[in-house]
Amino acid sequence: MDQLSALLDADAFPLVVLALIVLEGLALFAQHRRTGRGPTPALILTFLGAGFALIVALYFHRRAEQAPLGFALAMLAALAFHVWHLVQLARR
Repeated sequence: MDQLSALLDADAFPLVVLALIVLEGLALFAQHRRTGRGPTPALILTFLGAGFALIVALYFHRRAEQAPLGFALAMLAALAFHVWHLVQLARR
């Protein structure tokens, strides 16, 4: 259990999650371009963008006393991506 706590406390963990989100986005864009199936690029961008911004906010939250503006801006970006995603869904 201590190893799991150490892994979750490491700075590398949110960075790895961010890299995985980017890889997922690239894979979804490639699939859509190749087959024309799956979510549209706008839906991919808005959905993964909200998650990406949230992970960035969590990364800054770990350093709240050092970068409170980074946390606030990342949360605002997550909200903006989320609302944009809802607008994209409403247009379908």
